Amino acid sequence: MVTFFLAVVLCAPLAVPSDEPHSEATSTPTVTFAKAYAIAIQGKQPLYLYPTQELANAYAFVFGQHLQLQSINEDFLNLTDEAYSTRLAFEKSALGKGFIHLETVLSDRFGEDWPAIKSKLQTQLATVTGSRLVTKQEAVDFLSEVQARTKGTLPIEMRAALLSANPLYMANPKREFQDGWIQTFQTHGHGKSKGARLSFSYPMSWRAAEGQLPNVVHKFVSQDGHGPEMVTIATKNLPLSPGEIITDQDRQDLFSTAVLQETIPEKATLIATQATQLEASPAGIVEYTMVHERLGIRFLTHAWTIRFLCENTLVEIMFGIRGPVGYETELAQRMDMYKPLFYLMANSIVLTDKWTAGQPSSHFQDELMSAVASEKPSLQSLQPPNDKSPLIATPIVVFALACGIVLTPTLTIRYIIERRPLDRKTASWLAVGIVVLIHATAIALDDGEGDAPRIGVGDVLVFLVSRWIMTRGCIPAATISGRAPLEGDASSAPQGHMAFRRFLRGSG
Repeated sequence: MVTFFLAVVLCAPLAVPSDEPHSEATSTPTVTFAKAYAIAIQGKQPLYLYPTQELANAYAFVFGQHLQLQSINEDFLNLTDEAYSTRLAFEKSALGKGFIHLETVLSDRFGEDWPAIKSKLQTQLATVTGSRLVTKQEAVDFLSEVQARTKGTLPIEMRAALLSANPLYMANPKREFQDGWIQTFQTHGHGKSKGARLSFSYPMSWRAAEGQLPNVVHKFVSQDGHGPEMVTIATKNLPLSPGEIITDQDRQDLFSTAVLQETIPEKATLIATQATQLEASPAGIVEYTMVHERLGIRFLTHAWTIRFLCENTLVEIMFGIRGPVGYETELAQRMDMYKPLFYLMANSIVLTDKWTAGQPSSHFQDELMSAVASEKPSLQSLQPPNDKSPLIATPIVVFALACGIVLTPTLTIRYIIERRPLDRKTASWLAVGIVVLIHATAIALDDGEGDAPRIGVGDVLVFLVSRWIMTRGCIPAATISGRAPLEGDASSAPQGHMAFRRFLRGSG
């Protein structure tokens, strides 16, 4: 089904006010560059460099989608449930959360003009939606299309804008990669690869483009090409004589800390070097800052680079953040925020020749294949420094902890407050209350990422076990007459416990 809302957006785009930050570039480019990048890297307005027009188009795209779902909900009663669940699934997705936050971003951009712009947008889209005759089959097709959009099947520029606006991903960039919003670039057959065959994954909100410099194979820029973060893949042939072979010792020496320190760019300020490994081969990590100047504009780059060999080709992947000169501290802080993402991207590198040549051991191949399939890094040599190992708990320990937490209210009532068996009716009501309390707590703690907690087999088991514990040792009333009160009986219990019991039973 043709996505007519995209046509609506393109035919009637939102007008960007003349005082929008990007429109200043024609008058004072140097000042605008410094101002814009300073605001972006400080984190107060992380989407400051993103063109307002593109954000507005993405907002209109999803808003029109919601109007169409509402129209289906009103016109086709037998599709009401599916239309509602489809919209809910989209809103709970990473794209939907980006759309919700887009309104805040656009409100900040347009200021006092935003209510009028939003009202005009709603009127235009409502008119188009209301005048469109949709058959049931078209409605079913549109629902399927929205369900596919929830998983990322939508125009690239819309997807990138929505993912870039997701507040979770802005605060924690690695989450986008961990959540599976990634795509892969391969150097196979590329004219600048110089024979290096590798694949590299990057977030979907980033834009990939051809490198402009002779040795730069490809570049990747955050926020669909507008952000201050950039990754480049560069290649260079080693100056080898005919017939000369690189030995294992040569590889070790090439990526030693001493050599790495000597090979940083001229006028760069070295921060750190590290000899490491990538797919069981020597590699090196270099971190530095450097001031660049181009056509009168001076800017600072904080770079974290990885160097390794593919056969006889030196490959350097640079993960960099750009900003104005004088903002070294802000760039360092932003590098700390993005470095976990950069580690994940670095660990996604697969050297194709390693697989075809069969150099790694089968154990190493299995381990790496498992890591690539699960989108999780497994190369220990590229783990972030000072990264703490996760707690490893066996299922038995997890089960014991869960039982202890869930049954704490039951055990407290039975052995601390009452200290005696309860009759089945009272125990049943208390067990129901405990289940409701636990279920309400689970709903309150739900982060909204998955399905909402619902009553299930676990709740029934909690009810049965809780009731059994509270009635454990209970003797029918007919058999109690004539005997002396036992420890824990109502007649021997403290008055406070008796009052509490009467309150629970509703007799007091």
